[in-house]
Amino acid sequence: MTGIVKPLTAKNIDSLERSELVNHVLSGVSLIEKEIRLNELQEKPDLAFADKGRIIKIGNLIKLLELLMKECKHDPLTPNILLQAEELLVFLKQLLDSINPQKDTLGQFSAMSRRDIVNVNIRLEKIIAYLEAWKKILKQKIHLPLGNAHTEDCYHPEFPKTYPFKPSYLPDDYRSNFFFEAHIKELCPALTTINISHPYKDLQADYQDSQSLERLTYVNINVDLVSDVAIEEVDNIRALRVHGPSDNKQYPGSYIVLKGGHHRIREIYKRYLEGRVDGNLKILIQLVQLKDLPQWWGKPNIKEEIAKREVLRRKI
Repeated sequence: MTGIVKPLTAKNIDSLERSELVNHVLSGVSLIEKEIRLNELQEKPDLAFADKGRIIKIGNLIKLLELLMKECKHDPLTPNILLQAEELLVFLKQLLDSINPQKDTLGQFSAMSRRDIVNVNIRLEKIIAYLEAWKKILKQKIHLPLGNAHTEDCYHPEFPKTYPFKPSYLPDDYRSNFFFEAHIKELCPALTTINISHPYKDLQADYQDSQSLERLTYVNINVDLVSDVAIEEVDNIRALRVHGPSDNKQYPGSYIVLKGGHHRIREIYKRYLEGRVDGNLKILIQLVQLKDLPQWWGKPNIKEEIAKREVLRRKI
């Protein structure tokens, strides 16, 4: 959605990666960010459709939100819409009010017929209801209190206070030093996990959707831990815990940086949002070291991601 703004066609929509749909929505929001600002809407509440370019921008955003609502209802990235585009819901409500077909404002919408206005009105009502429902989900499922109190019962070899929670299936030999636990409720890609791998792809997402929970959470603890080739072939979920500014350093950090398995993590978390998986269930993750992460580790990228997530977690 860059360059000259054009209406999204059925062909355009079919070509969109559903796994990245939230990012397309956020891109659409950025195109009309001036209109989303409360002060502009309050000063000119009846000019939401004042020009054709704005009609196209808003129309595209509505199409994207409808697609998200119909095909990606429990997308784990959806919280980013409400948390990063804070004024979106307010904007949509004011937009709905400004195009109320009962009002004598049709003359201001020269580029739209009354039937179009009624149609947009109905569509907006459904989208607003969908986003309002997501706000309730945020409070019930997404929210983890700032800090890392929830990690105290998760085994991690680097934190002795978690040793009493070491899983019985982990051997007492050196291998137990290369794995740690995380609650499924911690796997939110918008708030507590950071993906440093390639972007999400529908082909992978569709495949993971067909897998059992046992297969999604399976980790081979007998992998040859000194062989990079063997580690890549086994393809365990691999990650590193990182502390945020509000975390207690005596316990594992509340942020999980993913090195491998981000599609599986996303699918597991989606099932949690759907109510199919208990968020307190713990999964095993292969521990990676700093040296295993991309060269840009330690630069502002990850630090900025953590800082951004700290702000978002304070808002819920």
